[in-house]
Amino acid sequence: MKLTDPKPIIFLCDVNQQYEELTRYLYKNNNVKYIEIYLFRVCQNPKAIPIVLGTLIDLECDENYIKQILKTVRTNVPMDELVH
Repeated sequence: MKLTDPKPIIFLCDVNQQYEELTRYLYKNNNVKYIEIYLFRVCQNPKAIPIVLGTLIDLECDENYIKQILKTVRTNVPMDELVH
């Protein structure tokens, strides 16, 4: 289902720790700007960041987009989990 406003699903997935599903939904529905909004404004759990980035890699997202996100959130990312 394609929502006109993905904010409710962002909050629902965040509360239920469904980071991979959220990322897949937003990416496949061309709402990549909401991925950034989620990571930079909504996300309270730094452990979600490696999951989101890993999911973007699995979805074969543009490498430059992933690098841009990583540069912005790098101080908040648990590096061991990101590398794993």
